[in-house]
Amino acid sequence: MLLRTTYTNFEKTEAIEEAIQSKIGSKIRRFAKNPIDGHVFLSVEPEGSLLTLTLKDQQGDDIVVKKQHEDMYAAIHELAQSLETVLVRRKEKRMAHRHDKPEIDLESAQS
Repeated sequence: MLLRTTYTNFEKTEAIEEAIQSKIGSKIRRFAKNPIDGHVFLSVEPEGSLLTLTLKDQQGDDIVVKKQHEDMYAAIHELAQSLETVLVRRKEKRMAHRHDKPEIDLESAQS
């Protein structure tokens, strides 16, 4: 899956695009189950670089992760780490719900 990128208040560079595709894309491929769409918004504000990732999956859920840092590459790195944390938590939560289903006692159900 190729991430779409939108740049605000600065010009696109190949180095930034490659960093986004490699760092964030690798986390999506590793941890996301069947992502449909991904979009990264990058902007330079007076406070620093602001990155927002919106990821849609097949269950219809939207995952939104935001990071702000003075350095664009540091913001990309922090966004990738936060995305990994969010995706791992979602997976663990989904697995926990699967295992919390009550067991049915077939012997008492037949009586």
